[in-house]
Amino acid sequence: MVQFKTLRNGEGEERRVREVCSSGNMSVIVYEPSKEDVNTLLRMQEDMIETDSSGEVKIKVGESQMIREIYPLLTDLEGFEDLTDEEIEDITDNPSIALIQATSVITQIILEVYKITILSVRQQMVEQDFEFETFRFNQHAAQKIMTTVSALDGIDGIEKRTKEAEKELDELSARRHEKEMAKIFEETQGFLEIEEASNAAKKSEGTTTEKKITSSVPMTAPLSPGDETPEDVIKRMNKTFDINVNND
Repeated sequence: MVQFKTLRNGEGEERRVREVCSSGNMSVIVYEPSKEDVNTLLRMQEDMIETDSSGEVKIKVGESQMIREIYPLLTDLEGFEDLTDEEIEDITDNPSIALIQATSVITQIILEVYKITILSVRQQMVEQDFEFETFRFNQHAAQKIMTTVSALDGIDGIEKRTKEAEKELDELSARRHEKEMAKIFEETQGFLEIEEASNAAKKSEGTTTEKKITSSVPMTAPLSPGDETPEDVIKRMNKTFDINVNND
């Protein structure tokens, strides 16, 4: 698989090398076009490419233009500005293998750049198709709304239907509120009955306890002969535990 970082391309001599075209002791470096190179080729595209009647794409750049404009852009060759058209024609009529190879690679690059244009046009067609479908949808929706308005006797009919719907909603809300209040009242009554029954039970238990207390032997009952008085008990505790408890 291709690593994403390998897709980077630089500028100038930092560009990736597309091909090294060698012939004997000569070699020509053809660079991968940078972003700026691609933009330059796109601007030159109308003068470089033509499509015949059968749809076949052909490079129509003359050899002189190819040499003077594109070779300096994509290769490491120099000295083009000193050449006359006749000298360039003589070189292209008698090319070395390195020149033939370089020309083939450059032609391939031009076609690849042209492919970018085709993909861009295709994207524009997709976007235009999307916009057209959006327009059709909006138009259909508008027609649907107009049909609905017409069926409801215009704006007045829609307003009447809206008010009727709001009235029905208010009635439903009122009935729901009444049911909720009735349920709350029922639950409250049940709670009060439970609380009343609980209070009655507590009251009954309190009466029974009171009767038991009143029926017990009073603390003021007379002592039998030989029983200790409270004062005697306190004195005995003070003596036994060596404390001083007062008889309050």
